[in-house]
Amino acid sequence: MINIENRFSTDNNVFFLCISKDFIFFHPSFIKNTAIVDFKLKKPMTEKVAFITDRYWPYSGGVEQASLSLANGIRNQFSVRIINQDVKDGSLYNSYASSNAYHKSIDPNGNHIYNLRADSFAKKILFPLLLWQLPFVRSINACGLFDYLYKFYKYAFYSQMKSYLHDISLVQNFSSGYPGRLATEICSEKNIPLIHSPFVHFDKWGDSKCQMNAYCKADFVICPTCSYKEKFISRSQKNCKCIVIPPVTPDPVYLPLSDRPVKERYFLFLGRRELHKGLSFLIEAFSGNKHSISLVIAGPGKSIENNISAVIDLGEVDENKKQLLLANCDFLCVPSTDETFGIVYTEAMSYRKPVIALNVAPVNEIVKNGETGILIEPGDTGSLRNAVSTLENNEKIRLEMGAAAYKRYEENYSGKKILTEIRKIYNQVLKF
Repeated sequence: MINIENRFSTDNNVFFLCISKDFIFFHPSFIKNTAIVDFKLKKPMTEKVAFITDRYWPYSGGVEQASLSLANGIRNQFSVRIINQDVKDGSLYNSYASSNAYHKSIDPNGNHIYNLRADSFAKKILFPLLLWQLPFVRSINACGLFDYLYKFYKYAFYSQMKSYLHDISLVQNFSSGYPGRLATEICSEKNIPLIHSPFVHFDKWGDSKCQMNAYCKADFVICPTCSYKEKFISRSQKNCKCIVIPPVTPDPVYLPLSDRPVKERYFLFLGRRELHKGLSFLIEAFSGNKHSISLVIAGPGKSIENNISAVIDLGEVDENKKQLLLANCDFLCVPSTDETFGIVYTEAMSYRKPVIALNVAPVNEIVKNGETGILIEPGDTGSLRNAVSTLENNEKIRLEMGAAAYKRYEENYSGKKILTEIRKIYNQVLKF
């Protein structure tokens, strides 16, 4: 089809006159294979944005959710390409040399996913990464070893990454591993504007000297919270343009009550079964009293072993079931000790649910103690037990905290607000 297009309006509808070699026709909204103009912008949607991710949909973690929601939020203004490593859990070598069972070429919003894959030759180049599996080697200087092994990753994936970025106008990196560092080098070589928004777990992952230096080469570093920004700056040896913009929280979706997966009253633990998420701590506190409410657990990981009838383990759930669980629970309780942001808390707030969490940064920036939820000190089983009992037995407090939580979500974390801030940064970097 020839990309010649006129438009006119009737009432509130915009129609496009599309001219082909053989015929002329009208079609409302937009027509595929034509150069469509987004009328909120001054120019056609020709700017291509690439997201660099360690993992992406259909994984359901916080980083994966944040990148998926942002890709969906900007797709009417930009053409979005996901460059995904599809990192596996396990050793450093397996993370980058193995192909994961999840292999999708298009996400639910129609954005194309370009997966970085190691062929047989690349896998041989990556063999030195097996050194990471040797505890005595890693214990000598873990960060130094991590930075040294990067060069083998670069040899294995440089050409592939460069080909995926050849026509890109802007890169936003979510990776806290080697993919983000490699993208930094290529963006510098090709003069591609770059924004880093890595979810670094300080003192655990993603904060080696060379990784931090790479982040600071970006036009901007987007930090999810103020406490994260302070820690990031304190670890940086170079000046960085750091700004605080929380990740995009999906808008709440209310599905028919007939589909609800749990019929009785319950409160919700939603997240991975990793030690720092505090699930065992929660179960210990919950088992100490009799309850008129059930604890529902949802998220990936090994099923729990317990003899408590009021504990319901649903395992990993899809997006629809997650939305139903959030919409119908009394409150959320995720006593995690280590979060880069904690999008599960803002998701619960979007559904007008109070939150029980730990009084640790950055969670205490999101949840306001006594106002939008209850914060307890780490390891204080008695306080956690009392907090559950308070929200379980007092509907007035639940409703008041839920209303305050939703107000805080609307003012600080709603998708509309966050996307507006992101677009401002994109427009500044791209010099629209």
